[in-house]
Amino acid sequence: MRLVAFELKDIGPVKFVGVDALADVVVLAGPNGVGKTNINNAILDIAREPRVLANKWMIVEATDGDERAAWGKERLDTRIEEDSKKLRAHLRRNQRRNRYYSSFLNFDSDRAVRNVQSFTFTWDIQNPFAEDVGWDLGLSQLSSRYNDVRHSLFRLVESQRREIADKAIATRDS
Repeated sequence: MRLVAFELKDIGPVKFVGVDALADVVVLAGPNGVGKTNINNAILDIAREPRVLANKWMIVEATDGDERAAWGKERLDTRIEEDSKKLRAHLRRNQRRNRYYSSFLNFDSDRAVRNVQSFTFTWDIQNPFAEDVGWDLGLSQLSSRYNDVRHSLFRLVESQRREIADKAIATRDS
């Protein structure tokens, strides 16, 4: 899916912004305090909870056949109640970590320096590629996603080690 248009009114210092015919890559740039983060957060809010609102809306376009089939049309407009419901259902579906698609990804960084979070050890380590991830994984802050990816890679390596060890023991016992 691709964001093709949006309109926001009275979002922080931004009184009005309306954009259509967006390119595949969009960069919000400007001096501090003009409302870039407010615009980004408003768009993410619409993605988190698509519904008919007077002060903010967006239009998304299908980019593959699965989306067109699920929606029954090429575009969804959050100003239309039925479209908002379809977009909400589509975005809130659970997906496998190794097959996460057709959603929003937030690549915003506050440029803060943070400590890297250590993985909390557990004996029950499963293959992270076999697990479902929450519907809002792509909407979280970049630092949270970074830690999630690091921890998933650790769990993947550890689950593969355990799988190899289990096969070696089974081979020895047979």
